[in-house]
Amino acid sequence: MELFLRMAARLGLEGIAFRPAAYHLAFERRETLRFVDPARQGRFEALVEALRGLPLVEASLAVAEGRVRLDGATYSWEADEMVKWLQQRPEDRAAIDDARARSSFTVKRLERFSSIVR
Repeated sequence: MELFLRMAARLGLEGIAFRPAAYHLAFERRETLRFVDPARQGRFEALVEALRGLPLVEASLAVAEGRVRLDGATYSWEADEMVKWLQQRPEDRAAIDDARARSSFTVKRLERFSSIVR
């Protein structure tokens, strides 16, 4: 990522973007990158909270296999842009928190992982 950030700076770009195709890819970059859309970031944070305690492989499989529900409906992964800005930008924390609070995720867990999850 450092190489891409240096290239972006050299080219006069504002940052780098990444479009994670699966939950585990976004999860691994959550400390560095943010979804551009504050509502999407809020849903992602709510999803991370709902999947807390599951091994990453099980969490990602739960999303991919349709075992995650958002407000009662099957949740399909939203492959939206995550960005790392070169210059710090203010977050729209109010919009993120609002979307997070409005997102109610539930997860159907598999028995094979139940002994691992506490």
